[in-house]
Amino acid sequence: GGMTWAEAGGGGTVLKVFTKMFGGGHSLSGTVNNGSATAVTGYVSPTITPQSSSSKFVIQWTISGDNTDHHFFQLRRNIGGSITSVGLAKSTIANSNQYNDWNSFFRHNATNSYPQKTLTFFDAPATASNVFYQLYYEAHGGTFYFGRSSTNPSTNQYKSLNSLIIWELDGSNITNTDEPNY
Repeated sequence: GGMTWAEAGGGGTVLKVFTKMFGGGHSLSGTVNNGSATAVTGYVSPTITPQSSSSKFVIQWTISGDNTDHHFFQLRRNIGGSITSVGLAKSTIANSNQYNDWNSFFRHNATNSYPQKTLTFFDAPATASNVFYQLYYEAHGGTFYFGRSSTNPSTNQYKSLNSLIIWELDGSNITNTDEPNY
């Protein structure tokens, strides 16, 4: 299976773009058991009122940060309090809340080096109701620092930007194929 973002005939037109930048400084401490992901306070998209129930979304979220033990992240959609996984944990991909979209963020050997990872998601919520996207996390322990090194979390020169961009598209003539067994 492959992925087709837009086909001829006018579908796929960008209707609206939402962006948000996160300056770092937020941290997460403690353990969150596998399969029990917890919402990350503040790492939430703008609230979107879709142009129509056929609107589809491309979400690109960049996370950077560091931890002294493993931290993992998932992306979930919220419509009126109903929360649905958008990435690996959704029913058409891996179908288990134990799967995380971003692999482990764990301290590198270099003192002030830390990973930055960007994922792109496709979502078709089929609603005209307000929707927003939020990061969820699981953790083995320690403290995760968004946009910072765990060895120098208060040194500004080692901070980096986290960012989010969401494209709302005219959903006509757009298809997405999920391939769970690739």
